[in-house]
Amino acid sequence: MDMMSQRSIPQNALDHLLGYPCNFIPPQRPDLSAISSYIVFARTCLVLLVGLVTLFVRYRKQNHNPIKVIRREGGFYYISSLIIMFFWCLTSTPHTPVPDDYSVLWSVKHLIFNIFADRLLLKMRKADDRSTQVVISTLVFDHGGRSSSSFDESENFSEEAYTDESGEGSPGKVDQQPVSGVSEKAMGKRAEPSRTMRFLSFFASISLVLPYTLAIPHDHSSKSSPVLAGPIGPDCITGVTYEGREVGTNVTIAGVPTYLSIPSPEPEEGTPKKVILFFSDVYSAFHVNNMLLQDWFASQGFYVAGLDYFFGDPIQAHDGEPGFNQAAWLAKSQRQAEEALPKWLEAVRETYGRDAKYGAVGYCFGGPYALRIAATEDVVASAFAHPAFLTESDFAKITKPLLLSCAETDSTFPRTSLYRATDITAQNKKQYHVQVFSGVSHGFATRADPNDPNAVWAKEQSARGVVEWFNRFGNSTS
Repeated sequence: MDMMSQRSIPQNALDHLLGYPCNFIPPQRPDLSAISSYIVFARTCLVLLVGLVTLFVRYRKQNHNPIKVIRREGGFYYISSLIIMFFWCLTSTPHTPVPDDYSVLWSVKHLIFNIFADRLLLKMRKADDRSTQVVISTLVFDHGGRSSSSFDESENFSEEAYTDESGEGSPGKVDQQPVSGVSEKAMGKRAEPSRTMRFLSFFASISLVLPYTLAIPHDHSSKSSPVLAGPIGPDCITGVTYEGREVGTNVTIAGVPTYLSIPSPEPEEGTPKKVILFFSDVYSAFHVNNMLLQDWFASQGFYVAGLDYFFGDPIQAHDGEPGFNQAAWLAKSQRQAEEALPKWLEAVRETYGRDAKYGAVGYCFGGPYALRIAATEDVVASAFAHPAFLTESDFAKITKPLLLSCAETDSTFPRTSLYRATDITAQNKKQYHVQVFSGVSHGFATRADPNDPNAVWAKEQSARGVVEWFNRFGNSTS
């Protein structure tokens, strides 16, 4: 059984709006995002420094005329791009004053920076250096589908525009004043920039804009399957804590703490048991809300086993903790779940028998486990409510009936993802049923506000739907 868990690299708000997937990386991979951010920050500072030096030298060469500096070789685009890149870097660097969700900068980076970058390259193409002209022409106009002949074409274009050194009748001629303090006689017919100056300018400009040129394809796809349910968000850790007394017990199955709730009365001897595998949200199977829900499932005639893949370290244990690293906690928890699930599931099957009818239900963090087990013969059906961490391949692999219990408002599993999920399931001719409850948001199935009648009804109806779904397939003789 493939119970591989994954951890996401959060996507920015604009990518999410445009429907671009974020990337997933295995949980055992070291988290180097902070180190990478500081490396990017250092590189940006270096480019900024070289850029400022370049602009300062230009300022002196242009008789201390800032207007000429801005106009020369796309100075306006150059300065603007430096500023945008610097502040964008701050949004992705830890412990900096600009927050990660500063969506305006993300939007500027994605929509405006490309324009500045390409305009700057077009300006630089007018430089006097032949090799620079060829390289930039290739970057801007060669989209990867042309052969090496593109270099020849670019050079022919440059010769056509610039070979007439006298400037008479030359279509590409740009009037240029001699550099201050240097005569044309000393420089030849045209004042040429020094090699050092040309290198600094080219290095700073290309370092800044190379990743953003239109000629380089902007691949927003992930090497892994496109994401449908994103990572844990604010809605996953908010809600109401209920009051009540659980009736289940705390047991250990295969070394994993497990909440076990037994139906009363228990089925008669010889009657196949019906078992619900309960995969909890980030609050764990031992949170009072989840224990009460498991007890209710048990009251409907099911044995309910909810494993604690957090091993006593749920998200609420870190409430108010200074410097709590949620990403590291999630990676650790997913790794624990991946290691614990196979042996735990085997032990549960040994306990209740191979002939028992098993169903799996997952909430938020537990959603992927309920979905992935639906691709095996271990269950007769699966269900989830407001899931996280799901990809298209998770839905493509299922072979068992699936119940999707969803909120009208869910930033983690939005409506577009739901549509795509059902499209995949329908294309594969798998059985599914969808519940969408209006007026509720992510978390409604376990943490609905008891003072909101609509939310309470949605929560209860979702639970009833799970029971009816499992009864439908668990009572069959197949």
